Formats: sequence, structure tokens, C-alpha cells
Amino acid sequence: MTDEPRTVECDKYDNLSEYSIQVNRLILGTIGAWPDSKSTTLEKIRSRILTVVCWCFWLFTMIPGVLNIILEKEDIYIKLKTLGPLCDWGVGGFNYAMLLLRRNDINDCIEHIRTDWKIMTRSDDQQMMLKNAKIGRYIAGFCAAFMQGGVFCACIVYGVFTQTVDVGNETLIIYTLPCPPYKLPVQTKSIHDIVLCTQFLSAFISVSSTTGVFIARIESIMSPICFMEMFKSLLGMCMPSYYILAEWSEFNIRNLTVYSMVLISMTCNIFLICYIGEVLTEKCKKIGDVVYMTEWYHLPDKDILSLIMIISRSGVEVKMTAGKIIDMSLFTFATVCLHHFFNSEERFNRSRIFIESLVISDRNTMADDLRTIEKKFDNLSEYSIQVNQWILKPIGAWPITNSTTTVEKITSQILTVVCWCFSLFTIVPGVLNIMLEKEDIYLKLKTLGPLSHWCVGGFNYAVLLLRKDDIHYCIEHIRTDWKMITRSEDRQVMLKNAKLGRYVAGFCAAFMQGGVLCTCLVLGAFKRTIENGNETITVYTLPCPAYKFPVQTNPTHDIILSTQFLSAFIASSSAAGAFSLATVFASHALGQLNIMIAWINEFVNRQSGDENNNTCVNKIGIIVEHHLRVLSFIARIERIMSPICFMEMFKCMLGMCMPSYYILAEWSEHNIQNLTAYVMIIISMTCNIFLVCYIGEVLSEKCKRIGDMVYMTNWYHLPDKDILSLIMIISRSSVEIKMTAGKIIDMSVFTFAN
Repeated sequence: MTDEPRTVECDKYDNLSEYSIQVNRLILGTIGAWPDSKSTTLEKIRSRILTVVCWCFWLFTMIPGVLNIILEKEDIYIKLKTLGPLCDWGVGGFNYAMLLLRRNDINDCIEHIRTDWKIMTRSDDQQMMLKNAKIGRYIAGFCAAFMQGGVFCACIVYGVFTQTVDVGNETLIIYTLPCPPYKLPVQTKSIHDIVLCTQFLSAFISVSSTTGVFIARIESIMSPICFMEMFKSLLGMCMPSYYILAEWSEFNIRNLTVYSMVLISMTCNIFLICYIGEVLTEKCKKIGDVVYMTEWYHLPDKDILSLIMIISRSGVEVKMTAGKIIDMSLFTFATVCLHHFFNSEERFNRSRIFIESLVISDRNTMADDLRTIEKKFDNLSEYSIQVNQWILKPIGAWPITNSTTTVEKITSQILTVVCWCFSLFTIVPGVLNIMLEKEDIYLKLKTLGPLSHWCVGGFNYAVLLLRKDDIHYCIEHIRTDWKMITRSEDRQVMLKNAKLGRYVAGFCAAFMQGGVLCTCLVLGAFKRTIENGNETITVYTLPCPAYKFPVQTNPTHDIILSTQFLSAFIASSSAAGAFSLATVFASHALGQLNIMIAWINEFVNRQSGDENNNTCVNKIGIIVEHHLRVLSFIARIERIMSPICFMEMFKCMLGMCMPSYYILAEWSEHNIQNLTAYVMIIISMTCNIFLVCYIGEVLSEKCKRIGDMVYMTNWYHLPDKDILSLIMIISRSSVEIKMTAGKIIDMSVFTFAN
């Protein structure tokens, strides 16, 4: 590329950064989603008005369409035909909302581009940037033309042409719409034309939202939009395929052409977002390869160390994701296509659900909280673990420490024996009922679901008792950390994470206990009426049937029901206790890693001559030792949780499959009581799986992030020895740390998604 084309572009535009983003400005400016901070007051007012108008048009299409699907009495095929176009509008609205919510991120990316054009002054570098800017413009223009053209063609075919219907001896000509509205008289010409125009405009807005997002493939901007686009494209490939199969015999060329166009468009959508993610990932990896292929061995030692740091950082894979769940790569594209066309097994490299933690930004408020809590509790470590004590002490699973009195030790032993008696009093008769009772297979399967909860609860209880030493180690670790960390800023970070751990642990306990007790009430507290010929019999039920017990006599039934309630409380307390421990321990570990990141920044940014400054961490050894303490702590969490996670995964998979089977088997009976209980169980089990997977995901990601944060500091100003030390930290951080279920299944959101 010579200087001549560059001169032409410079003459045409104020600066080349405007040339780079012009197509995006044209697309997003028309729907009021352009975030330029340099806009005039008039442009800002115009943008607000456009936003309101766009939402009005979108809602005018979306709401009647949803009402039509829900309330209109049509056969299921007609509803499915409406669902396809409506999905496009729905995802378009979501994308539009994300563009408006992520304006600051988009504006940062635009300013980043402008700054890069100012920084790069060499002609060779600017020519390379111009070459890539042109590629970006061409792809963005093609993307806009392809998406807008495809959707408008589909809308024209669906809405502009009339349809002829034969009703007896009469031939009727009716007007159609891309998305049928509810209760609007669309068979009158004027109203049909007005509604059709609004649907065309709302389609333009939806597609512009999707097209405009290709301005900057930044993870924070694109992740939710890519996720919804993947969802829309998958649905947009499945639904037209179904329509084609259903209408193939009618040989309606117009409809079949539209369905084929939609299929091609959705396939291209998936390919585009996957290809961009693939290119970025490969390019980031290539940095390390290119560095190694240079004649680096002729450089001074300091420069070689700097290049080693660059190679180390390039070895950490950078990925674009859809909703932090699906990797945007060509492998994903191939997987989706193979799954769609050949029904192959779905595999995705990695998935992640990113949930924002509770953030308290005001330092003064946090400092006040710190002082208030210190006054209320003997020490802040007790505040961290208080919820765990409340859950585990009633079942005798709280570890015995040096400060435990003799009375507390005896009470703990008695509680342990009592809990085992109640658990066995439910499990043994339940197992005998399945093995010895002459019932059909469906009744045995109905017993198996609740019984698995008690069995897994008993296993969790046993693990908590056997792992008391490890739990005690982690508790003492937390107490020691609170004693060691004395700086106010660091203690505020720890308190913030301790609060997060308490809230999540409390919610976890309340949700698990509430779900189990409500299910037991539904399955055991109400009588059941059975009609036997001309006779109506009222029978008592139990959550878990007991073998050979006369449960139809009232006192016996109440006694057994009470013991099952208590044993259910023990089983759910074991799971809630384990998860609350994992939550509190993981939150504490995250706090320690955040403190370590702050220490690394202080170490790198310390000024010469400030070696005695107490606000800085001056020795790399302190950071490394702290890192090792955190890794040791996480290893203990893994040791405690691994067997419990394995059994919980087993219980949750069984607890999701069995109720789903019960729902299908009993749907025709419309027994609201039972169906409600089954739905509650499915929701509870899904939340259980998500919780254990998310804890593992967060710990793994945070440990990896240490290396990222080290690389993002001004490490190149440090002495050689310090750079080597930081390289060691990066190397250790690149070793993946995983929470597992029985050393078999990785606890990650990828596992949850599967």
C-alpha cells in the first residue's frame, strides 16, 4: 500500500480514525445508538428522540405478536410459524438494549481507535492500519447489506403479497404480515399497510442493532449480544428447516425460498461471529510465535527478559464468548452446523456464566462497616464464618477446636448419633420398600427420587464428619489471615468478600431448606383420595414410603412424617453446610487474590527510595508466600468439596431426570399438587448444580487472572531479578486450578451448560 491511497483518504476525511468507523456511525446513528462523546447538544437530543421512536416501533410489533401466540386460538403449526419472525424481533430488541447499555464501552473502543491513529506516526504503521481499516469497512458494509437485504426480502415476501384461500365454493384474498398482531383488523387495506410499515421499520431497527455491534469485538460489549445471536441463529436454523419439511409437499416456491434465505442468513450470522472470535484468538497467540522467531538471542539480557514476559502472556488463550458460555470459534461454528444438519453431539470448548458480585464502591462506607462489625464481633473472622456455624452446629458437624468446651464436645457427639438415627430411620425402610414391596415399576421410581436425596444427604454428612480436620484447617486459615492483614484497605477488601460469602451462604441455606421442606409438605402433609369402584378412600402419604409400617393409622403416620421431616432437614443441612463452606471459603480466597493483585501493583509501581514506605509491599517474597498460602487454601477447599460435589452432581442429575419423568407420566392427571412439587425439585437441583459449578469457575478464573494483572503492570521498569520473579508468578498462574467432582468432572459453567 503506497502513500497515494493514504493521501486520498486523508483529503476526504478529517482524520483516518473517522474513516475506520464511518460505516458504524451510519448504521448506529440512524437508530440513536451511536455513543460519540464529541456529539453536539442537537445531536444528543436527536439521538434521544430516535431511541424513543425506535422502542415504540419495536414494541408495536413485539407486544401484539406475543399476545397473538399466547391468546389466539390457532393450531400449533401456525404458532410456530409466528415464533420464527417474532424471535428475530425479540433478539433485535435485546441487542438494541445492549448497545444502549454498553455505550460507555463502545465509546472507549472508539476513543481507543482514535488514540491509536494519533500515536502511530510512522508511514509503514499507518499504512498497515489503513489496510485493516479498509477490510473492516468492507466486511461491515457487506454485513449490513446482507442482513438488511435478507430481512427486508423476507418481510416483503411475508407481508406485501396477498394469499388466496379457498373456503367451500368461495375464494378469499387475505392480507398477510411477517408477524401477525393480536386483535388488529389487518384485513382492511389501510390498517394492513400501516401495520406492515411499522413492522418494516421495527425490522430495520432490529437488524441495525445486530449489524451495528460489529464495530469492536470487545468481550464486554459482544458477549451478551453474541449469546443472543447464537440463540437466534440456532432457532432461526431449526424453525425454517421444520417449515420446509412441513410445507414441502405444497411446493409453495415463495415460502420455500424465504425459508432457504433465512437458513442461509442465520448460517452466515453464526459463521461471522465465530470467525471474528477465531481470528482474534489466533492473532493473540501468534504474538508469542513471532517473538520467538526473531533473533532474540543477540539482544541484551534485560530485553530478552522482556520478550519472555511477552511470550508468557501470549501463551494465555484469549477468547471471545457468547454470554461467557460458548466460545466464538470455527470449532463452535462447525459444531453448531453438524448438530443442526447431522444431529451430532454438542461440544463446546469452554463456557462461562459471568455473574457480577456485590460491589461497595464507597471506601468511607466500607470503613464504617468495618468498625461497626468489629464492635459487634470479637474479631472479623467470626463474622466471616458465622453462617456456617449456624448451619453445621445443629447437626454436630462443626469442627472441634482448642477453644471448644467439654460440654460442646459431648453435645456435638450426641447430635451426631441422633442425626444418624433419624437418617437411617428413613433410608432403611425406604430401601426395603423398593426392594421387597410388590409394586409396579413406576411407583418404585417415584420412591427412588426422594430416597436418593436422603442417601446423598447421608453421604454428605459423613464427608463433613470425616473432613472435620480440613474444615478446621480452613477456618484457622481464615482467622490467621484476619490477624496477618492489618492495613485498612486490605481489610476492607476482605470484609467485602466476607459479606458476599455470608449473603450467598445464607441464600443457599434458605433456598435448599425451604425447597426441601416445601416438597416434603406437599408430598406428605396432605391426604390423597382414591376411588375404588363405588367407594372413596382417603389415604395418608409420605415423602418416602416406609416398608411394613402401618402408616394409615394416624399416630403412626404423624410420627413417621415427623422423623422424615427431621431427616430431610439433616440431609439438606449437610448439603447447605457444605455449599456454605465452599461459598465462604471461596469468597475469602477471592479476597486474598484481590489483595495480592493490589500488592503486585504496589510492588511494581513503587518509587525508588521508598523502600521503607509502609504503604508499599517492597519484597517479592511476601507476595509469593501469600500466593502459596492462597493456593494451599484452595487445595483444601478442593479436598473438602470434591466428594460432596460428585454426589451432588449425581443427585442433581437424578433429581432433574426423575421429576421430568414424573411430570410426563402424570401430566394427563393435572395433579397440580404433585406437578408443583416436581417443578420445585427441578429448580432446586438446577440451582444446586449451578452453584457448585460457578464456585469452581470463579476460583479457576481468578487464579488465572493473577498472571494477566502482572503482565498489565509496568514490569519493564523493574530490575532483571524482579522481572524473573514476576515471570515465575505468571508461569504458576498459567497452571489451571480446578475444582472437581470426585476428580472426575470439572466444576465449571461449561459442565453446568452440558
